[in-house]
Formats: sequence, C-alpha cells, structure tokens
Amino acid sequence: MRAYAPWWDFAEICSLRRRPTVRRRSLSLASRAVGEIDLYGVFVSGLLVWAVVAYGLTTVLVRLFAWLKLYRLVWHRALFDFAVYVIVWGGVAMLASRLAFRGLGGE
Repeated sequence: MRAYAPWWDFAEICSLRRRPTVRRRSLSLASRAVGEIDLYGVFVSGLLVWAVVAYGLTTVLVRLFAWLKLYRLVWHRALFDFAVYVIVWGGVAMLASRLAFRGLGGE
C-alpha cells in the first residue's frame, strides 16, 4: 500500500474537481480609458501619439548621449538607440495611462 499518490494521479484528481468560476461584468476605470485621441475630427490611436512623443524624447536623449560621449561604452549604437526608444515609449504610455486613469476619477 502506497502512502502517496503518484503525480499523474494527483494531476488527474485536481483536473476532475470542478471549480466555481467567478465572472465579473464590471470593468475597471483603467480598462475604460479612451484608446483614441480626436485630432480635428480624425481619431488617432493613442499608441501612435505616444510613439511620436517618445520619438521626440528619444531624439533629445540620443543627442545628450552623443554630447556626453556615452556611446564609447555602447557595443551597438543602433540597437542601444532602439532599446532607449522602446523604454521611453513604454514610460510615456504608462504615464499617459496613469494620467488618464486619474482623469476618470481613479486614485
């Protein structure tokens, strides 16, 4: 007689047990945030606007890095510039999301 069940029996037992599902219909304020921006009657994706803003900020950072001669420490300048762009774009999008969440009555 075994004191424990093998792992395949345990997985089978757990998968056969029916778990109650919870369905929430209400959306949080963050998920209701507007993903489009109205520019003179033309709806533009928010990500496109944030990409353009991030491009401007990245251009400033790249010129600052060149002026400080930080590219001497970088192996692949184009890859580094792209990584900086992606990081800045993520930061701009996150900041815009938080500001939009606050504008809708969030924290």
